[in-house]
Parts: sequence; structure tokens; C-alpha cells
Amino acid sequence: MGANHYTVVIPTREHADTLYYTLKTCVNQDYDKLTILVCDNNSQDNTKEIVESFKDSRIFYINPGERLSMSENWEFALDHVCGDFVTFIGDDDGLLMGSINMVDKLFSENNYEAITWKKIEYCWSSHIIFDYRNLLKISLDNRCFVFNGKKKINELIKGIEAYNRLPCIYNSFVKIKLIERIKEKYGSPFFRSLSPDIYSSIAIAHNINEYLYTNRPLSVNGASGHSNGTSFIHGTEANNGNNEKLTFLKEFTQHKKKFQISSINYAVMDSLLAFEEKTGKKNLINRPFWANRILKELQDKEPDLYLNSVKQIMLNKEFFGVESTFENIISKYPNHYRPMIIQKGYLRNNNELSLDARNYDILNVFDASIFCSKLLQDIKPDVTPETKKSSSFFKNSIFLSKFHRHFLKD
Repeated sequence: MGANHYTVVIPTREHADTLYYTLKTCVNQDYDKLTILVCDNNSQDNTKEIVESFKDSRIFYINPGERLSMSENWEFALDHVCGDFVTFIGDDDGLLMGSINMVDKLFSENNYEAITWKKIEYCWSSHIIFDYRNLLKISLDNRCFVFNGKKKINELIKGIEAYNRLPCIYNSFVKIKLIERIKEKYGSPFFRSLSPDIYSSIAIAHNINEYLYTNRPLSVNGASGHSNGTSFIHGTEANNGNNEKLTFLKEFTQHKKKFQISSINYAVMDSLLAFEEKTGKKNLINRPFWANRILKELQDKEPDLYLNSVKQIMLNKEFFGVESTFENIISKYPNHYRPMIIQKGYLRNNNELSLDARNYDILNVFDASIFCSKLLQDIKPDVTPETKKSSSFFKNSIFLSKFHRHFLKD
């Protein structure tokens, strides 16, 4: 029996096929003080039946009874959490075996209000980008770092840190009392931007002193044909007219803005602005600086998506602080889209494995969870002092030879 009670929230809508495997990774946790909260955004498929098929008393099902935006559905779920710590996972994501026990040990031994981790990346065979399908990327680094929340926000604002290395509720367990303090300080709702996960990383980091970050994965980030975030980043061109994705993208255009741009930098900018508005912190970010980051990101997009996004920026020049003409923008930030070449094998620079999941009989996120859990089962997060850490725990021939011997298939 662990010391703390954990809630894993799974927001979902019309994704019963992938949700089934996500739930399998959750009920596979050997931990009693666990609540698995499925928040069904008024699905019309067999979502409820799938949830009820799991005869596990730790599973709870809630439904707002009407279609909500993504942030509203997350807020509805947040109002129903219980226990000591909470995380959110997608309905095509999964937990690694023993991850709750592992994170409970970390919390019990360290006085932190949040623990964040680097996720494994798994692209389902239904991924909207053909070349990404069945890609599995596994971090082979178990180092831990103690980060200061406000320092990380400043680095995010300067563009030198990624939001998912902040205590984002989508890849962190966060103390529920901390979230309650934030809501008492700023009022409800907790999620305030077009991207609730990114906004959570900023709001939590601003209200926390230190948190633990580990490169040792505890969950699998699944990207299926259903994935809203994947659809947003790759734009409607990749969706082949999927009405659900188009509806989601329309719901993304809120907070006084009637446009959307398929850019992770735009989503981060929106969250920073929402936080600025709520907290009264004026001129938190440099809009032209972020417009520059967005335009550089758009250079790698497909031509139609690139042009449409640049046009949206030009139609909203005042919002972005852009003074150049359309022709000057096109000249300064030319489109140079090329299909991505995906490297496979051991990627030394990133210290990770990049695999074709089909070679290991991985067909869904549950299979990915089992495979990665076995691969990493003897590896625990390394919380030794920073000065005693090597550059990478796993850069040695012993581990790689073990992988080839036990897992590699021709």
C-alpha cells in the first residue's frame, strides 16, 4: 500500500477503440490507492460500455451531459479529482507498468509538489502522417534534475526551454492542494487557454518553488488518428476532411481570437498571453519575438498550410506585432518543406532508441507500454546529486548488447 492517493484523469470523446488500451495500462498498475477517472465528453459511441467492461473498482466514469470544448472538459474533470496527486493522460496514451509505485517512492523520499517526466513517443498505425506510423522512441536516460519553477518560465519566455519540461499536468503528477491554491489565488477556471496542458505548465511553475524532473519515462505519449494535438500541429491538410478534427480546431479559436495557426509556438504564446491576462502581468512576452519563432516553425510545414498560416498572421498583424508586408515575410521566411527522414536505431545524440514498433509485435499503446516497461524494468530514476552524475547512464555497450539479445528482431 502506497503512502499517497493518485488520480489519473482520461478525458475522452468518441475514441472507444484507443481508450480500451489506455485503460488496460491503467488497471495494470499494482497500486490500490489509485483513482482512474474517465471524463467522457458526451460521446455517442460505445465509450461508456468500454469503461464498464473493466471490472475494476478504481475506475470512475463521469459525463458532463453536453459537448464541451477541450479546456472545459478538462475543467469538468478537474472538479471531480480526489486524493493527493493528479495527472492527465490522453485516450490513446498509456502508463508504464509500476509507474505509480515509482512516482510514489519519489514523492515519499523527496518533498516536492510536482514530479515531471520525459514521455515515450508512440505513433499508432492510424497516425495522420503516414511516415510517422508505428514509430516508437524511448529515452534511455534516467537522470533527475531539480528545477526552479519561475526560472523555467523565464526560459520558456525566452524560447530556450520547452513547455513539457515545466510541471505540465499532462506529463506530471501534481499535488492537488497546489492546484486548489492556484484556483483560490486566481479564481476558476484553472485551465484558461486554447491548450490546457501548456497553460497548466505555466500556472503550476509560477506557483511552485522547486519540482523534480526525470528523463526516465513513466508514460507513453500515444499519437493516433484521433489525437487532437497532432491534428492541431499538422493542420487540417492532414485530416482528410475529418469533421471531428475540424470541430476541435474551431474550438481552439477562443479568448477573443478568431483564428488558429498550426504551430506549437503559437499555442505556447497563447498560453503565456492568457496567463498574462489573468495575473495582470503586463508585457510578459515579446510578441514580435514569438511571431518570429512561429514563422520559423511554419517554414517546415506543407506548402498550403504554410501559406494559409502566414496569411492568418498578416490578417492579425497588430496581435503579433508584425510590420512587414506579406511579400517580405515570404522572402524572409521561405517555405522549405521536405518529408521528414526518420532515423531508426540508437540515436546517440539524444540517447534514445528509435524503433519500428511492428518489428516487436506492438499494435497499440498497451503493447508499447509492456514492451517499454520490460526494457526499462531494472532502471530507476537517478536522484544522486548533480555533481556525481555521468553525462548519460545508458551510453554503454552492456545495455545495448542486452537490448539486441533480448528484443531485436530482423
